[in-house]
Amino acid sequence: MRRDLVLFMLITSILTGCSKETLKTLNVGKVEFAVSNSYDFSAASAGVYVNEVIEYPLTGKFEVPVVYNMHYTYNDGVMNGDNLYLDKSKIFNINAYAPYMPTGDSKSHYLPFNHGTDVLWAQASFPVAGQDTLNMVNLEFRHMTTQVVFEMEDKRDDLSKDRYDFEKAEYSINGFSKRCFLDVSTGELIRGEIDPSIIITKNDSLTCFAPGEGMSEYNIVLSIPAIENSDTSVQVIRSNFSYLFKPGYSYTITISVYTTEISISVNVAEWVVHQTDKLEL
Repeated sequence: MRRDLVLFMLITSILTGCSKETLKTLNVGKVEFAVSNSYDFSAASAGVYVNEVIEYPLTGKFEVPVVYNMHYTYNDGVMNGDNLYLDKSKIFNINAYAPYMPTGDSKSHYLPFNHGTDVLWAQASFPVAGQDTLNMVNLEFRHMTTQVVFEMEDKRDDLSKDRYDFEKAEYSINGFSKRCFLDVSTGELIRGEIDPSIIITKNDSLTCFAPGEGMSEYNIVLSIPAIENSDTSVQVIRSNFSYLFKPGYSYTITISVYTTEISISVNVAEWVVHQTDKLEL
């Protein structure tokens, strides 16, 4: 028992205070993380999972968890946190996500996120080919949610324009889930159950949400109050649209409001590269 304790203390002392040459001799590398696409990184912190990749000739590859949800803070392209040392003679898969979600004692790789969260995910391997003792692992994070903003355009007839004040119009759009779940091991984002109480209104700017796997339906209710204070009537227009939203894309949806119906135009951007698309109801 005493010998084991001494050996443990010796290894701990080596890993925390030894020279790079000693680490090289022991085949142990200190892993440091950098965000390769930091211009588009929206979170202040991230979580890291590490699995050792083991391969047998007959049964193939499988992964053994080594690190669960290690917390890192983000600053100017670099992720800072507890030191992580890994054996460079072995192969490891590194899965990272943001923003960080504390999980307590749970070792589950399914993490819940609320509607409106920009969920990011990255995967990399260790050791890094071409590097010696220090290993800077670049993590290229991808947006796993979809981003959307709605704009309105007045196409009503003159009679409606003269009576109802479009500048004071209010709208609500539903068809979103309250929660989604990220599988950190694969990057799959699973949409939760649709919650009618989760809506996007004119007061919301760009909003992140979990898209469905296929075409999904969204409902729009537009309310336009009368211009005259004595007129208590409200022009209400209801409509819906179906669309295949994709993760990692940002959508600007223009709602063209006609007197009795609504037309939808969709502008699509890849969070970086701009594209266009259109949808008519």
